[in-house]
Amino acid sequence: MPFSCKTVTVTVVVGILAVVGVYFVATLNKAGFFREITPHGLEGCRRVGVDEGIVGAEDMIADGDLLFISSDPRHTFWPPTLPGRWVERIANTKDQGNIFVYNYTNEEVFPLKRVGFTPPDFHPHGMSLIHAERGGKDELCVYAVNHRRDGEFVEMFKVNLAQREMVYKRSITHPLFRNINDLVPAHKDPGAFFITNYEYYNSRDGELLGTLETFLALPWSYVLFCRFDPHTAASPATCTTVVPSIGMANGINMSPDGKKLYVMALFEQRVHVYNISSTTTSTSTTSAPPQLVLADTIATGVCCDNLDVHPTSGDIYCGAHPNVVAFVHHHSHPLLYSAPSMALRITPRRSRQESNDPGRGVYLSPTLFVSGRYVVEELLLDDGSNLSGSSVAVYSHGRLTLGSVFDTGILVCDKKIE
Repeated sequence: MPFSCKTVTVTVVVGILAVVGVYFVATLNKAGFFREITPHGLEGCRRVGVDEGIVGAEDMIADGDLLFISSDPRHTFWPPTLPGRWVERIANTKDQGNIFVYNYTNEEVFPLKRVGFTPPDFHPHGMSLIHAERGGKDELCVYAVNHRRDGEFVEMFKVNLAQREMVYKRSITHPLFRNINDLVPAHKDPGAFFITNYEYYNSRDGELLGTLETFLALPWSYVLFCRFDPHTAASPATCTTVVPSIGMANGINMSPDGKKLYVMALFEQRVHVYNISSTTTSTSTTSAPPQLVLADTIATGVCCDNLDVHPTSGDIYCGAHPNVVAFVHHHSHPLLYSAPSMALRITPRRSRQESNDPGRGVYLSPTLFVSGRYVVEELLLDDGSNLSGSSVAVYSHGRLTLGSVFDTGILVCDKKIE
């Protein structure tokens, strides 16, 4: 008996709903919605820096006995549930961010006073450090992503630890800075850096476009290589796309020898590993960018945020969002809802950890995950009670330290990692 138009229509609708339903459930599963959060690795952990004013410690970097912390009360302007447009919220908030320092030796925490910085907004996001020689002396500089009302910028400061201040050097912006997230200086080159643009449509374009790009996990983000004259404050920077089409390029870092670039593709739940095949140290902004060759991808099994590379072992540490759905809820109302936190370590695989890995990763235990030539180890998992919405993990001086997107303070854990 032939099908009626009504029957065909119902069949098509049911088929479409089934496909949408399968996609929705698969997305929730990948986002960790069904993940069981069983806290572990929290022995010897304590919250530090709350009284000193640390909030939203989204990125951190260790340098010697000190840990530099990018802090911003972004809960005052970032959540899309707040009234007004993005630019208006930045302009209207009175709270500004800061760079804090945590001393591993005595656990003292103090802010770095900004000297000579005149723009009205300082909302640091990703950050990096570089030691540069100037006049025969070592000069420590901070490069920080800054979301200002007049655009996306990288701010550069010279650190004066004796005076507990950082002296403003210059600002860099570029038309390709759509929604910048994190950066890392080129190896031993203060006049160049790699930077991630983690969404094409940013909040300045309206909340809807960015939300659709995020929900559909569209690979529209990219990595830029920017070069500038570090000795001339007024000189513009030239930026070139060196890695296109990534599913939310987020954290970025480099191997200690400067030969590999690590880029976290958050939507893909993978770390992209690139060999830096050629690089030139030059003050000329017209010199060719380095050639990057994709050497490996590391499945992480969760959405990692920032990447930190240990300066001697080369191990990669990352703060992760084990339940992205919970984090989105936390992001919308950071003062009302919490989200779980996770810290991972990524190391080269050893022979005893061999497995038949199909490329997506294989769990050897609940906390040990093998991906290709790498092992991803879950060091810490928290339900959000100790720290909510982790974004970075740093290991130094026998302590694992976590920062977050919105929460107050940092989580410092005494932990021996071999």
